[in-house]
Amino acid sequence: MNGAKVTVFAARSKSGLKELAAGLSEKIASRTLEALSNANYSAPVQVVELSFRSVSNYVPIIIPATEQDTVSNMCFALTIDQKSWIELNGEDFEPEMEEFLERMSTAENWDPGSRMLRKAALMVTKLAPGTLHVADGFVAYAIDAEFELHEELAILKQCGATPASLKKLRKMGWLK
Repeated sequence: MNGAKVTVFAARSKSGLKELAAGLSEKIASRTLEALSNANYSAPVQVVELSFRSVSNYVPIIIPATEQDTVSNMCFALTIDQKSWIELNGEDFEPEMEEFLERMSTAENWDPGSRMLRKAALMVTKLAPGTLHVADGFVAYAIDAEFELHEELAILKQCGATPASLKKLRKMGWLK
């Protein structure tokens, strides 16, 4: 054991799945912005990926890319140095995350997890320009790159990418 606390069982609260998802979205967005503001970047941040693994892990790894980074596609995990990745503390999201996972598992429906993280990414997209040094056309997005990379354009739009930001990402060679 590494000393981390893990919630194995959590009694169901009176909150519904949508309420749990909304609360987790807000908390993940807040912790993401906090973590990014504590990092030191030599250039404006262009994109932030909230990387997650469907079914097993909805506490995302934050992968920021600045205007100076060279990225061949939107799968940053393959091109951004892991030293730049930011791991959020899973304990910050318990016991709500465990209950959320249990409810999705019981229903055998994992779509609420993706939607919850996309909502968090949308919040980061909207709030980051007021709190971080970001580039024009900044966007945050949530993706399970193993299963969803072929949907990157639709995901970027769900997470607040504007036509101008998509055009900039294409011009930079980050988006096909």
